[in-house]
Amino acid sequence: MQGWMNPKILPYQSKNVERIFRSTSPELCVDGPARSGKTLAILQKIFHLHFKFPGLRSAIVRSDSVDLTDTIRYDIKDTLLRFRLDDKRSPVKYGVGGMNRFEYLYINDGEMRLGGMNRPGKVLGAEYDILFYSQAEQSTEEQHQLLKTRVAGSSGVWRNKKGEVLYQYIMDANPDSPDHYLKEREEEGLLDFVTLTFEDNPAFYWNGAWTRMGLSVTSELDRSLVGVYHDRFYKSLWVNPEGAVFGLDKGVHLIDRLPDDIGDYVFYNAMDFGMTAPSVCLWIGEHPKTKDVIVTRELRHSGLTIIELGDYVRELRKERILATVIDNDEEKQKLLLSHCRIPSQMARKGPGSIVDGIGLMQHALKNTSEGKEAGLRFYTGLREGMPTDARLLRSKEPLSVIKEMQNLSFKPKSRRTGSLADDLPVGSDHGVDPLRYWFLWREERRPAIGFSSGAATRKKRI
Repeated sequence: MQGWMNPKILPYQSKNVERIFRSTSPELCVDGPARSGKTLAILQKIFHLHFKFPGLRSAIVRSDSVDLTDTIRYDIKDTLLRFRLDDKRSPVKYGVGGMNRFEYLYINDGEMRLGGMNRPGKVLGAEYDILFYSQAEQSTEEQHQLLKTRVAGSSGVWRNKKGEVLYQYIMDANPDSPDHYLKEREEEGLLDFVTLTFEDNPAFYWNGAWTRMGLSVTSELDRSLVGVYHDRFYKSLWVNPEGAVFGLDKGVHLIDRLPDDIGDYVFYNAMDFGMTAPSVCLWIGEHPKTKDVIVTRELRHSGLTIIELGDYVRELRKERILATVIDNDEEKQKLLLSHCRIPSQMARKGPGSIVDGIGLMQHALKNTSEGKEAGLRFYTGLREGMPTDARLLRSKEPLSVIKEMQNLSFKPKSRRTGSLADDLPVGSDHGVDPLRYWFLWREERRPAIGFSSGAATRKKRI
């Protein structure tokens, strides 16, 4: 047991974790099911290297710095270390932000920096011997390339027995779709993978036997996770959902940069309000001639009132918005107009509307696949510059409409009849719903409400 480590932590015993500690590959990704101990194993390796090589420089990154407060920082100060950071005996000292929100740690004449990709300047402004991206399935390939440029072993203190300078970009990841860029890098030989199992977590499996905690947690995950989430977070499989509704093709439907003629597009907002579920607003661009559609931006936040959502949207608008499409709810329509000065259109809702909207979206995706006009694509950076909701980051739900469309599936066939229960999809659809509203509304193209007078005119429900 290391002298700096909390003595209550059970030491890892497995060969898989030994591979993590021994790896000197320039890129290493550790994947595995939920609660398999990926993050803690990597943290132990990094702290071990800090104490072995004085002057080591490292960084820990997540998609958002807020999320680090309740995850990585918690693991470090409340789980990993023998002494609290404010204890005089602690060999680890914190810098900016205080003991609970520290942005720097000073370890053995070296430094560890913590940050989020929502504020990349704090991370990209220096070079490191080790950089750890936690939950890298949430990262983009562009972020990956940017962060790799900061891992160069510039301090030169981490060396192997031959005296060669070492450096490493480490990631942990929950399994995602098989076409995720991390899996593609593995297939191209650019990235080493180490897959942990539940048995690799010493709190779950110790001295060849399951612990009480291990039996309880794994049985609950097996029971409660369904569909693609069971395959990914319990079985640790990089798979798409069976019976996928949309089948997005990464090379066709997802674009990493907006087209050069994006200035010719006309823009719309589509909104869906949630109380317990997150509220979502999409920015949807449509080419006036080809009728091609691109979803360019997405605001996603929980705990907002309809007025707060409207105020957020007004502040974030850069483009001239021709119309805002919402669910079929007259009260929300009135509140958006009277409090936020946002005139809106109500989408068709009722029998058949879900199936019809999905059908329109599927047709647009098919047009894109076939190289026809009136297609549908998504900008992969649609969440850039948007407010961050730490509660959503901590959830296991998709964080964007792209992820939702990749995960949405039809209900499995009945074991008794062998047929589908119905033609409605299952899965998170908080961003899919407003996009569906917009496609339904576009079929009807009603005039916008609220422009001709100072108050909303009443519209008949459908």
